[in-house]
Amino acid sequence: MRFLQGTNVTHWGHTLGLCHPDSPGIFVETRWLDDLESLITSGDEVPKQLAVLLGDLLAPGDAYPVDNKTLERMAELDRLYLGWVPGLWQRCGGLITGAQRLAASCRIHERPRHALPSLPASTAHRASVIASLDGEQILVLDDPDGLSLLLAQNKAVTVVETNGPRRRWLESQANRCNVRLTFVESLADAKQADIVVVSPSDPRLFEACALARPGGILVATVHPPWGKVWKAFATDIGLEVFASHREVEYVLLPGGRVFDAAGDLVLHQRVGTLTPTRPLEMPSTYWLDIDSPAHTGLQNPCEHLADALAGCAPWPEANRSLDRVGERDALWWSAAHASGLVAELWRERQRLLVTISPFSPELSFAAMAAVSLSLCDDSTRFRAHHGRWQMQNLSTE
Repeated sequence: MRFLQGTNVTHWGHTLGLCHPDSPGIFVETRWLDDLESLITSGDEVPKQLAVLLGDLLAPGDAYPVDNKTLERMAELDRLYLGWVPGLWQRCGGLITGAQRLAASCRIHERPRHALPSLPASTAHRASVIASLDGEQILVLDDPDGLSLLLAQNKAVTVVETNGPRRRWLESQANRCNVRLTFVESLADAKQADIVVVSPSDPRLFEACALARPGGILVATVHPPWGKVWKAFATDIGLEVFASHREVEYVLLPGGRVFDAAGDLVLHQRVGTLTPTRPLEMPSTYWLDIDSPAHTGLQNPCEHLADALAGCAPWPEANRSLDRVGERDALWWSAAHASGLVAELWRERQRLLVTISPFSPELSFAAMAAVSLSLCDDSTRFRAHHGRWQMQNLSTE
């Protein structure tokens, strides 16, 4: 781990992790290091210290090899995804190819704010479902994987995007794909749309739902542990569910791995005036269950994980405590704003359990990313936690 002017840099195989108090949770694949310095320097929201640091890293004799390991891993996962969704390639092969090209062009993987980045085949699957809905005007809140670009081939798409580097990437890809996107800085600048695409963790949720025209459609990707609380929220404000596509979205982690608990694509219709209600209640606790963590050869794997968390977490580290009793290693880790986690590694059983309490969407993704970057190999699996979205008479793909 290297430090320069307050910036924490970690290097895991094919990925650099950059963490600065003003801009935490940025992941850069080493295949882009040949032109990374100019890219970082042009980023509005990336501190100037990072440009200085990268200049130091890119000095002669301190270069990292360029390879496509992450892209190869994503391509294999896409192939597996196509195998368990019958007819998907025949229905949207062009969208899948487009999503894969977008993934290959993405140079910086930032910590997501609300929407989570997904496997290219998952992104294409979501785009095909949304594009088939009635309505020409689409509003997308946050776009970490280029969904809006795929939809803009046949629809008029507006994106609420406040992140400078992410917006420039979307603009450059829109020019390359010869499609048009409209950008707004906030929901106050957005107009009503026929279809609104949201994430349950977004604090602007009710305001976004209200931007769907009466009779319009609200599209939400519901991941564990949001199923139960999302259903209650949607019912309370007056949305009616008319379809659900199960296990569509697989979250893409740094390094080209996925989280096995896929999200459901749930479609709602606005049938009248929405009723303001209390904010969506977050679950109290969430856990990650990992099979076959790659801890062999590490003297203290939980400390390795803690170092990765320090680079991935959205807030500065406040405390860490390590313990080893028998075959069990344990880590207690907390962030400065009081959210924290406990990680328990059972070495002989080849199992890692991470408990996040109180639950935080930001820390949950940071924990997944840290495990992916520090304790994963090709045999590691993030065990699926099946959602609790229990509904009747739903169409399923």
